[in-house]
Amino acid sequence: MIRWLHLSDLHLGSTDMSTDMMRDELPEFLTREGLKCDYVFCTGDIKTAGPKDCGFTDDMAIYIKEICQVVGISSDRLFIVPGNHDVNRDLDERKSSIEKLMFHRQGYYDPAKGIIDSADLVNIMKGETDFKDFLLKIFKPDRVAMYGNPDRPHFVIETPDFNILHVDTTISYTKDQEANDLIVGTHALYKEINKVNKNKPTILLTHYPITSLLQDERKYISSILQKNEIRLWLAGHEHDHVAQPIHYLHQLQAGELRYENKANATFLIGEYDHISGKVQVMAYTWFPEGWAQYPILDLDNKKRDRYECLLLTVQDGGLSRTTKVAKDANKQYFYRLPEKVEQGLLPSIDDDGNITSFEQLLETTWDSNTHHIIILADGGMGKTTMLLEYCRKSSEPILYVPVERLVALKIGIEDYCARFIYDNDIHTFRENLQNRYSKPTLTLFIDGLNEVDGKHERSFVLEIQRLNMLKGLRIVVTSRSNFTLRYSMPGYRSTKLKPLEDTQIYSYFNDIEWARIKGTRALHQLLGNPMMVTIYKEICSVAAEFMDVEFLDWRFPVKNSTDLFHNYYVAQMALMMKRSGTDGERMLLTKMCISCILPAIAYKYERKRRLNYSLSEFRTLFNEVLQNIIVDNDKLLPIQEHYREEKMPELNVTKIMDFLTQDMRLLHRDNTIMAFPH
Repeated sequence: MIRWLHLSDLHLGSTDMSTDMMRDELPEFLTREGLKCDYVFCTGDIKTAGPKDCGFTDDMAIYIKEICQVVGISSDRLFIVPGNHDVNRDLDERKSSIEKLMFHRQGYYDPAKGIIDSADLVNIMKGETDFKDFLLKIFKPDRVAMYGNPDRPHFVIETPDFNILHVDTTISYTKDQEANDLIVGTHALYKEINKVNKNKPTILLTHYPITSLLQDERKYISSILQKNEIRLWLAGHEHDHVAQPIHYLHQLQAGELRYENKANATFLIGEYDHISGKVQVMAYTWFPEGWAQYPILDLDNKKRDRYECLLLTVQDGGLSRTTKVAKDANKQYFYRLPEKVEQGLLPSIDDDGNITSFEQLLETTWDSNTHHIIILADGGMGKTTMLLEYCRKSSEPILYVPVERLVALKIGIEDYCARFIYDNDIHTFRENLQNRYSKPTLTLFIDGLNEVDGKHERSFVLEIQRLNMLKGLRIVVTSRSNFTLRYSMPGYRSTKLKPLEDTQIYSYFNDIEWARIKGTRALHQLLGNPMMVTIYKEICSVAAEFMDVEFLDWRFPVKNSTDLFHNYYVAQMALMMKRSGTDGERMLLTKMCISCILPAIAYKYERKRRLNYSLSEFRTLFNEVLQNIIVDNDKLLPIQEHYREEKMPELNVTKIMDFLTQDMRLLHRDNTIMAFPH
């Protein structure tokens, strides 16, 4: 974890017994609790203003540096923005420029343009002269030079972990405008945001919260921040700690650091996991008995131990790092999805008598005692389609893990996760999943436990049971067979995919087709399976056009699944006839592939419980198939007569591999594997 300390509204210079005691005990408390940090953020009002204003003093710098020292950082990891008490609001030229900017004849400033006249900015920044002199007691001159710069009123500092965006919200602060309708200059802010490193998350620091800005200013700034994935806004000013989610934005305000009857002296500790992007923030408050962790408050007045959010980057498309790398890993299996997933054919889930959707099941299980899920269903019911479609659409960190692929790679589930998400580091994988939050740190979709032999099944089940100990991990397992009869699976809820309803099936067929389905009991029952619906739908449209072609041996009426699959492959031949450039040789090759070659390949895949073979393995397998197939020439004669084709095609390995993958698309090939999706 990367950790930071967030302080605000120190109001050093104001003093009383309780305030002195609270400030004196803070370094001791940080030391005692071992709250070592990587960064310290101070969001303004270092000194107090008004009648008791003593100006900036050496003691103030000493106190701030002491805080940095006890949490283990040097001043280069300290980041400060000015508060309204830190600027001199009484300078005549400053007041005059703000009057022109905001008030005189309603002011010239327009948030849509965001431009503040350079001469006015020069006058406004003169109010930060004393503040800059004070910063020289803490920072090196090159850092101090960034402050109060009229050419660059806001600036970003890149650290090894973040972009720290310093935004000066005191620009339009005056006696008559202390915390309402402030502006920062959207044009200057926009230019600065364009300079951030898009490979790193950005933390925005201000004194005033976004709610203190002019309404139109908020609107344009919100748009800029959202487009640049800037989601974490740290502020102060209001003297109490508040966690305020504003749509995509998370605004966290630290409390003050002095004793006040109607506010709590509070500081915040933030922790950031750079792998998952997850942030959790805890509040620590002063009581007469001393400092202690305190529930963090949100605007709904809900108390929680930790406030959680995500820090994201532009480069990762607004996704957490875990989500991004998991999505990249999942893409290699998207070929198993149809070109268009028919949402109406995704089956409902029977969860112990409660009929629900997969999305609803995932939402409800994490907060239950059984937050892992087992989904049981026959082949073709849509388990894989459902999981992969969810992976494709979701912005959650989900890794799709096909069990047969684990066997092919000769690795376990942990190894697979480490390889594709955690840079081959199993220790990081385990550490990252130790704690449970409001949402899973990672979800595993372990698909097809039935596709391995008994030895491998037992090995994977034992590993799944061990993974249950990781509190931040949610697991979904699918299988055709109910393996829970052989193994105890505590913490899992066993569910089944429900056959399609008639209303779902009917929506994909016309009235004549539906009447034929209802009149054939076996077919009607088969079409409770989504894959059978898609197959039969394709068959219907093709068969109507090619029913009278002699060499297309349709089987109607469909009496069982064998007839249905037979007609599906006959339809592939009919579709080949429709393609331009199809001649007798291509049709003969199609018939030979479908009737002889493809079944032999399917048998070898099924026998080994494999969906994938490496290309080298497949070539060996394919050579064996071609050497042993027996072609029934009598079944090819009608095709030869139809196309006046006398020559039989040569069964060349490369030619047929290309034909099955590129022309017929019944096998899938990439740079490493040959897959048989069905």
